[in-house]
Amino acid sequence: MIGYGRQYIDDQDIQAVCDVLNSTNLTQGAEVELFENAICDYTGAKYAVVVSSGTAALHLAAASISNEFERLICPAISFVASANISQYLGKDIVFADVSSNSPHISLDHVDHLARSSDVRNVVVVNHMAGMPCDMEHLSRIANKLDLTVIEDAAHALGASYVNGGKVGNCAFSRLTIFSFHPVKSITTGEGGCITTNDEQLYRRLVRLRSHGITKLNDEFLNQSESVTNSRNNQWYYEMRELGFNYRLTDIQSALGRSQLKKLDSFIKWRQDISDHYDNEFDRAGIDRWVNHAKSSANHLYILKTEFDHDKMTRVNLIDSLRADGVGAQVHYIPINMHPYYVSKGFDVKDTPNALTYYRTCLSIPIFYKLEPDQQSTVIRSIRRHISFE
Repeated sequence: MIGYGRQYIDDQDIQAVCDVLNSTNLTQGAEVELFENAICDYTGAKYAVVVSSGTAALHLAAASISNEFERLICPAISFVASANISQYLGKDIVFADVSSNSPHISLDHVDHLARSSDVRNVVVVNHMAGMPCDMEHLSRIANKLDLTVIEDAAHALGASYVNGGKVGNCAFSRLTIFSFHPVKSITTGEGGCITTNDEQLYRRLVRLRSHGITKLNDEFLNQSESVTNSRNNQWYYEMRELGFNYRLTDIQSALGRSQLKKLDSFIKWRQDISDHYDNEFDRAGIDRWVNHAKSSANHLYILKTEFDHDKMTRVNLIDSLRADGVGAQVHYIPINMHPYYVSKGFDVKDTPNALTYYRTCLSIPIFYKLEPDQQSTVIRSIRRHISFE
């Protein structure tokens, strides 16, 4: 079965992990900082904080600025983690529709939602499928309406903005998050990262990652307990606020650092697959939801198909593809369609473009080392079952 995505692990990755396993520190050692520095070097951000998952990254990003907003504006089309951070923090949430011709958040709707209320808003904007949103446009809206921006770049490590800067450099946002789940651009098994250019946010993120305890060179508040004869007591630490255990291990960090060295090759391979698919599907008259530019990380390749319940349902199509050895998936069910959010009064009818997208989308295989013969299998199967050739 050719799945829609998978990780690639080579001997260098395995050796990097083995080196840590044979070392003294399996966690909270040097590999974590080395990985963070490598992410900064790649993205151009000043600071990076690696954590245990992409969801943890979203949670800490929002928690670090929790005193700056009352309401989260979230795209209706995203993984549920993008919305759930509002619930973790006890914040209000409103869902923004997507554009009529793409699964990217509608910036016009973001503008409308931000203007429609006097509360302070933060918007989570996701670079769906690995293709960056128009961040320059969003930045203008944010500056005009005092809107704080968090980039959910779980799909977009390795992508670039229109101006050539790497996604994650935080030129257009307060914080950016990445995911290192196995199907993403690089993997640490599970893992994530937050980048920022704000030193105070960075320091708070480091504390929040580890129980809210003082890290780096934070000055202690309780001087009578922390200092003896003008020297800091070696054993002493302080919990400043309620934090979490969202640490990434040295084992995972070593794997991530090894993977990061191959990222550009990973992205190039995905781009070649995307170009190949485009050429073949254009000739067959098969539409797509995302037109990937050279700046995309090409995390997903999403077909756009009008399913006819009398001829071909999505279930029938997925079953037919599977019979040919081709896996497919749906990214995503609108968040405001899930029972949890429906129970809170949300209705997917309020985001009609998101519902249309959901009814017509299908993700097909794209990943590093998807070989030409496998690509041909995918193309033949899709053309046969969608174009009825």
